Amino acid sequence: MSSMAGGADIENGHRLGGQADRAGVAERLAARSAPLVIAGTRRTAPAAPTAAPAASGDGELVPFSAIRRRTAEHLRRSVDTAVHALVVTEVDYSAVDAVRRQHHLTYLPFVARAVVRAVHDFPHVNASVTADGLVVHRQVGLGVAVDLDFEGLVVPVVHAAADLRLPALSAGMDELAQRARARELAMTDLEGGTITVTNVGSYGTVMAAPIINHPQVAIVSTDGVRVRPVAAPVGDDWALAFRPVGNLSLSFDHRAFDGAYATAFITRVRELLEQSLWEEEL
Repeated sequence: MSSMAGGADIENGHRLGGQADRAGVAERLAARSAPLVIAGTRRTAPAAPTAAPAASGDGELVPFSAIRRRTAEHLRRSVDTAVHALVVTEVDYSAVDAVRRQHHLTYLPFVARAVVRAVHDFPHVNASVTADGLVVHRQVGLGVAVDLDFEGLVVPVVHAAADLRLPALSAGMDELAQRARARELAMTDLEGGTITVTNVGSYGTVMAAPIINHPQVAIVSTDGVRVRPVAAPVGDDWALAFRPVGNLSLSFDHRAFDGAYATAFITRVRELLEQSLWEEEL
C-alpha cells in the first residue's frame, strides 16, 4: 500500500473520500497484512517503542485513529518483509491527452489500462510471494490505493481487470469511489488484489516511491503531468515541441524478480501509453 496519499487522480478523479471504513473491515485488512514467515528463519520481536514525550505547552498530542494505526502497521510490515526497489520512467501523454479531453476522462484509467495490458507480457509482476516461491496469478485484481481524508489508506480492487476495456475499467474505478464515499465498500471490494496503482499527481509531485501492498510484488505510481518543452523528431531532424509529460514509478519486490525485468515492464507500460490507438478502446 502506498506510503503516499494515493488514489487522488491527476485531475481529482478516483480519490476516495469519507472517513475510516467500518471497524470490521479495518480489522480484516490488518489481519491480511500479517508478516510473512519464511521457513528456516527466525524473526525477533520488535523492540518496545520508546515512549513519546507528553504534550506540553509547545505541542499537542494527536492520537492515532484506528485506520491510521492499522495503515501504519501494514506499511511497516511490508517494509520489513519485501525487498523494495524502484525504477522510474518519463511518459509523453500526448496520445492519451487528445482522447481523454474529448471523452472527459482523467489520466488514471489510461495508466491502469496500460498496466493491465503490460501484465500479459510480464506476468511475474502480477504475483504474490510465499515461503515456497512466487505465486503468479491468472487473473488481474487491480488495486487502486486511495486515502481516507488523510486518515489512512485503503485499496479497493477492480476484479478481473484484464477483461475490461478502458470505458468499463474507468467506470469500475468510479463506482468503487462512489461507494467508498458513501461508506458502502464490502469486504469483497478489498480482497483479491494482485497489483496496485497509486497516484499523487494532483499534488504536483515529480517522483514517488510507494510502498508495496504486501504480499503483492509491484505497485505503479503516477506523478503530476505538466506541459514541458521536449525534443521531438521531425523527419530526420529534431524540433522543440510542447508535450504533456509526467513520471511513472514502479516499486517492486526484488525477491520476485530483478531490475531488468522491472525496467522492461515499466517500459512496456510507457510504450502502451505513448503508442496505443486509444480511440479504438472507446
